[in-house]
Amino acid sequence: MFKSLKKWLSVPVTIKPFLHRDGAGDPLFGEPIVTKCYPQGKVTLVRDVNGNDIVSNLQLYIEGDTAIKVTDAVVFNGSEYNIKALGPYYDGNTGKIDMVVVYL
Repeated sequence: MFKSLKKWLSVPVTIKPFLHRDGAGDPLFGEPIVTKCYPQGKVTLVRDVNGNDIVSNLQLYIEGDTAIKVTDAVVFNGSEYNIKALGPYYDGNTGKIDMVVVYL
């Protein structure tokens, strides 16, 4: 990631990794992962994993090596959110994921 962008990743966020659903269908999560992000409040139309167009009102920019999936939950500013979509940005030189936009 560009060093200038890394400086903006300063706001704490917690990712709750999805493990599986219990017998009642409720999600069970693993040990929370605390990382830093850059939040952006913007109304954006995104496509979810089912192909539906949905509105995202909050996006979090996180480092590309952060383990995150659309089935995980995110705790930001004391509120828990389901992830609507993930948008990876790739490094043009290495081909690795450099940054991920988490659409909430």
